[in-house]
Amino acid sequence: MAATERAGHAEELTQQFIEQGYQLIVAVGGDGTIHQVANGYMRANGQARGVAMAVMAGGTGGDFIRSLHMEQLSVEEAWASAGWRLVEQRPRLKKLSRSFAYWLQGILTHLPYYPLQPVTLSWSCPDATAATSTVEEKVALYFAAICNGQYFGGGMRVAPEADLFDGQFQLVRVRDINLYHAATRIIPGLKEGRVLEEAGPARATTARCTKFKAEADRLTISKERATLIELDGELVGTLPMEVAILPQAITLQIPRPSSDAAKQ
Repeated sequence: MAATERAGHAEELTQQFIEQGYQLIVAVGGDGTIHQVANGYMRANGQARGVAMAVMAGGTGGDFIRSLHMEQLSVEEAWASAGWRLVEQRPRLKKLSRSFAYWLQGILTHLPYYPLQPVTLSWSCPDATAATSTVEEKVALYFAAICNGQYFGGGMRVAPEADLFDGQFQLVRVRDINLYHAATRIIPGLKEGRVLEEAGPARATTARCTKFKAEADRLTISKERATLIELDGELVGTLPMEVAILPQAITLQIPRPSSDAAKQ
């Protein structure tokens, strides 16, 4: 067992362990840790080497764990279940994050970006005949979530229909939303898994896709108001962006969900 010491360290450790011949890599932590371990797994060609990955909840977000319907553990419980005990824990502001904190953070985060600016979106959609069509639209974008799992932002169920194992993204787009509507309907709706219903069909839509591309209007977007890209809780840059799914790229070992969890 190894503890991370700096940003990106989990990715480095995962690569090292795979190259040393370990056959199972267990990520103990939140979404950021799982993200790094998955990156290390991919960089080391873990699946081709016959390596499996597993996750154990021990962080503050836990969105990936929620999508797997796994039990959420405290940091102390996660370490204890592995046969270790926690001797030191640094205080984190994240522990104060509850519904009001998420609501306030959502308002403060989006306030500088009003009025909303035009963004061009395009995505590829497989149909029942295995053919793929491409859709493109230009909208005043509030947010677009490209989801493999159902949750983001520490429990916000933005994509209730997303499936980690079906080889497709669930794309959720919300547009033309004023700040009042965002504060009173959209942000609460995210926590409850009802963002599509709260925004209404004229302002929120969803689609299945395997590829997604977004580009800001360079004539109207200033550097200070560039559209941010957040990936598994980390800000990784600004538009333009392009993503594609790699189906079945990671061998993941998970416990069998309970009957109650499987119904969610």
